[in-house]
Amino acid sequence: MLANWAAWCDGLEHAGLSQERRALQLIPRNATWSWADNDLVLHFSLDAGEFATAILHELAQLQNQSGGAPDPA
Repeated sequence: MLANWAAWCDGLEHAGLSQERRALQLIPRNATWSWADNDLVLHFSLDAGEFATAILHELAQLQNQSGGAPDPA
């Protein structure tokens, strides 16, 4: 799949960047949620290199697909 980008990958690697792969699935641990007035409060744990913004993005997509406000992106 990256064969078409081999020259780019080689150039980036020689510029000091390493080629790292991430898991395709991010599963938060110890997830809890609660309401504080009108605010949804989320708590969860992630491993190093995993980002809470990815979880929040997916939650926003779920709301958008269920008839919520349009995604501003």
